[in-house]
Amino acid sequence: MTEKDDRTFIISVRPLWAELFFDSNNRKSVELRKGRFSRFLLPYHTILIYATLPVAEIIGTVIVDKCERTSTPEALWKSTNQGEFAKICRSDFDDYYRGAKVASAIWVKNPELFDRPVSLARARSILGGWQPPQQIQQLTREQAAALLATVTL
Repeated sequence: MTEKDDRTFIISVRPLWAELFFDSNNRKSVELRKGRFSRFLLPYHTILIYATLPVAEIIGTVIVDKCERTSTPEALWKSTNQGEFAKICRSDFDDYYRGAKVASAIWVKNPELFDRPVSLARARSILGGWQPPQQIQQLTREQAAALLATVTL
């Protein structure tokens, strides 16, 4: 693997959607986004999942399988099996993408839920005043290693 291959990113996800990545009975395998940030993601990159308030913890990891970018949300609706892979109903999907110029989907695999998540306070301590990203943030190798050293799978 080259140096470029082992990138680690962190995304902020609302708790309900974050937990579905790790639900073995109803697993979410697609993360929907409006921005263009998925162009930075390649298959095999690691994504840390930060569940936003009130959870406020980094709860696990997923691996990027592929990214899909379209100019219309309708194409994503079809490719995600009418929202089934993203665990979203049509009305919520339409509300989310209303007015969006770009629609992106990140297909993920190999979810690993942490037995001991990283709290927001702990993440800030490790990363020096860190703020959860609005969309996505790439971590350095050192940052990723420091965070992962505090969790158990």
